[in-house]
Amino acid sequence: MKGISILKSQAMPILIAVIISVLFVVASVHAATTVSTSITTGGNINATGTLQATGATTLYGALTVSGTGATALGGTLAVTGNTSLAQASSTNQTLSGNLWVNGNATTSSTGAISGQGDLTIVGDGTVSGGTLTLTTTNAATST
Repeated sequence: MKGISILKSQAMPILIAVIISVLFVVASVHAATTVSTSITTGGNINATGTLQATGATTLYGALTVSGTGATALGGTLAVTGNTSLAQASSTNQTLSGNLWVNGNATTSSTGAISGQGDLTIVGDGTVSGGTLTLTTTNAATST
């Protein structure tokens, strides 16, 4: 009985072709899922999981952030130009310029307040270190 030698049979070229094919498929799949430099696309980039950028990120056009949970910003948000918020709340604001309130009241960086409507104070009001001037064409009372 003769032994079968893989080196002398037709099986060796087939085996080598299968190994090379498997290595080619593995390398192709790895290259398709790994990006080492830039991505340029004429379409969208969609992610169902977390999309992360570790370097500086520049966005052109509208930025929309939507979701049902809290959105957190881990640093300073710098905005050039006017910002419009449908609803916002905060515990502290620092302004380096004037504050405009609906176009009817303003504060200046020196602390002056001006308004175009009635001033209503509920509770005690104090003027300290300055002059209170009342100008009216109607009756004014003081106690």
